[in-house]
Amino acid sequence: MYVFENPVLQRELLANLRMARAFFLLLFYLALLGGVVYLAWPSDRTLDLTRNPEAAKRLVNLFFL
Repeated sequence: MYVFENPVLQRELLANLRMARAFFLLLFYLALLGGVVYLAWPSDRTLDLTRNPEAAKRLVNLFFL
């Protein structure tokens, strides 16, 4: 792939990933994704999507579309 074979892009990526800012941005991104999953997860104690196919469809659309 072109991006992985480009030495200038590799050097810039490594230089930016060594900064503390990159660590905090990745941490923020993971926390944001975790928050989305937490908020989207059904509140029922057991998850039975066969009884409510509309909820199953919404859950699949949220994560895969």
